[in-house]
Amino acid sequence: MLGTIMIGLGETAETRTQCRRVIEIAPNLGDDLPLVYALCGLGDAALADGNVKEAKAYYRRALALAVDDPRFLPAWRAVCSVAMLRAREGCLERAAALAVLGLDPAWAWSFWYGAGLRLVIKLERQMPPATFSAAQERGRAMSLHATVDELLAVLGKEAFAEA
Repeated sequence: MLGTIMIGLGETAETRTQCRRVIEIAPNLGDDLPLVYALCGLGDAALADGNVKEAKAYYRRALALAVDDPRFLPAWRAVCSVAMLRAREGCLERAAALAVLGLDPAWAWSFWYGAGLRLVIKLERQMPPATFSAAQERGRAMSLHATVDELLAVLGKEAFAEA
């Protein structure tokens, strides 16, 4: 979360430093959640710096950890970042479908609920109403963890195509 705030202030180098520190100590914590957050933070910093290929690589690593975690937050954090990536790439319908996945009121306390909600509001302004509604319906019909599996496969194919 601090990394996201730092990115908003234009401090991507500081974000990278903090996320790398988390990656160094995360294995000692016995929990992949901080690692998923740090990898997504590095991806978010890369995306803010305009390095989409690097961002995808970090998001792919985060998704690979989140796919086996039964908890909601690791998967949602990674999917939220990929939704922001897809919006940046101009894939607004896909971004809207992904962003709505985590908008369960039970998670309204989460920072990433707010990030997803802000993205949904932004996308709603950019898309025709019928297109946005259809994308939201597709998102609501998706399973979070099945989507993580799918995104992992898609990002892997994109990395292979870019190599």
